[in-house]
Parts: sequence; C-alpha cells; structure tokens
Amino acid sequence: MDWSKLEKIQPDTDETAESSAAQSSGWEDLATASEDGFTDPHLAQAVEEQGLGAQYPEFLGTMWREITDVRVKREAWIWLREWVDGFVAQYRPNEGVIRPCWFRHPDAVAELWAVANAELKVWSEQMISTMPMTGFQAFLPGVWDRLANSSMRECHDGHTEPDSFGKREPAWALEVDEQDWMDHLHSVADVEEDVPAGYARMVAVSSTGTRTASEAVEVKAKRTPAPATVSTPVLVRSGDGTEGLEAVATGEDVVRTEWEHAQSPQGPWEVLAKSARDVSAHDTSGDADVEGTEQIEEDEA
Repeated sequence: MDWSKLEKIQPDTDETAESSAAQSSGWEDLATASEDGFTDPHLAQAVEEQGLGAQYPEFLGTMWREITDVRVKREAWIWLREWVDGFVAQYRPNEGVIRPCWFRHPDAVAELWAVANAELKVWSEQMISTMPMTGFQAFLPGVWDRLANSSMRECHDGHTEPDSFGKREPAWALEVDEQDWMDHLHSVADVEEDVPAGYARMVAVSSTGTRTASEAVEVKAKRTPAPATVSTPVLVRSGDGTEGLEAVATGEDVVRTEWEHAQSPQGPWEVLAKSARDVSAHDTSGDADVEGTEQIEEDEA
C-alpha cells in the first residue's frame, strides 16, 4: 500500500470550528423544539395545513371507559353505531353473535370498540403490508367466539330480539329498537358519594327549567368502626416443632398488641417482655413513637 497518497488531516481552522458549532446548534434547536421529542417543522406544518391531525375523531385510540365527557361520549356512540352496522353488513356474522341490543351490554361494547379501533389502525396507514390479514382478519374468529359468549347470549333486562337480522334494507342490517337507542343515547349517569343519612333522590333539570325527580331512596348512616375485639388464641406450630399462640385483633383504632401471662385465669396478669408490637395502620410522629415506647417499658416494668 502506498502510504504516501494518504492526505494529512488538517487541524480545524476557526472558520471550520464555527461552521461545526453552528450545525451542532441547529440540530440541538430541532431536537429541543418540542417537549414531546424531535419534530420535523416542515412535517408539522404539512399536518396542520392538510388537516391530517383532525382526520379522525378525538375519541379514537382511547379506552371506552375513559371517554367520560358527555358530548364526546355521545359522538363516540354515534360513530360506533355506524361502524357496527357496517361491520355486520360486511362480515355477516351468524345470528346471535351481535344482537340488536349490543349497546346495552358493556362487555360487547368493549369488544366491538376494540375491533373498530384495530380495523382502523391496520387500514389507516395506507401501507401495502400483511397487517390487515395478520393483524386483523386472523383475529376475527376469536372475536366471533367472545361476542357469542358475552352477556348478549342471555340478554336479560328486558331486551327484545327480532327473529332474524335483515328486516329492513339493506340485508344484514341490525334491527334496533330506535326508541330504546334514542333513550340510551340521551341518558346521563351521575354518581353522588357524599349523601347524608335520610332520604335522597336525583333531579334532572331541562334547559327550560323543568325538574324531573326520581323516586326517593333511604340512605342509611355510614358505618362506624366497632369496638376492638380479640379472638381466642389458638395453638400454632412452626416447621421445627416450636409451639406458639396466635390471635386476631380487630378494630380500626388498634395501634399495639401485647401478650400477658398469669398463673391462673384470675391473674394477676403481667405483660410478656418483648411481646408488644406496633400494628398502627397510620404513620405516627416521632414523639408519639417515643411516648408509646416509654408506655410499653413502664407496663413491662
């Protein structure tokens, strides 16, 4: 090898160093431009101009139980209803797999919501790949099986099912009780936890001020902790044959357990040395620990 043809590395001049520093600074600016990580500003601009960020509704890709906003939930119900109708029309599942009252069954809703999101995912990227077959179609037999064995199979709570699918055009369309669907779509669940003892009812107020009250239900007083109790000690043995006694103390205010000993059931009783144990459920201050320790020592003395 002719080593003479190798060029000698020239040291960086001030101009070269400044150019390298400027390039480095540019990459750092790009890398720190977004708190969420690196974002190409040109790509971000294209997404904004073409409206790609708003291509799909905001609720897609979110767990169904996490869609809690009333407005968004209603939009999600409408979107899912349209998707389920089209899904049934295309795949034509056996009768009873997806029943007309599917939206009244949370387990069926969760399954259909997952399938809807999965189908959208594998097709939305518009890439020629095996994902539609391996990432969606291959899982459909399991979907049919889970839906067929969901709570729709029993269909309690007074749901009425038609004799078969497709009593309206186009064929295989779900025949849904539209009044039941409308009532469900415009229902709002509300939970109130801080209710005092007595009677309570929920009131719905319309936009015109009309008040509609539910039936009154009795609210019992909240339960308070019972006085401390201690079970009768029982004999326990360890692996080496050592015998001991075990008892269970019950009570929210129990902070320490002790074992006492006497020569007869009538006493006198004395605390066994080293038997006191801190079993408090809440953290105590250092002063409280010291006072507790001092009290135990006095009792043992």
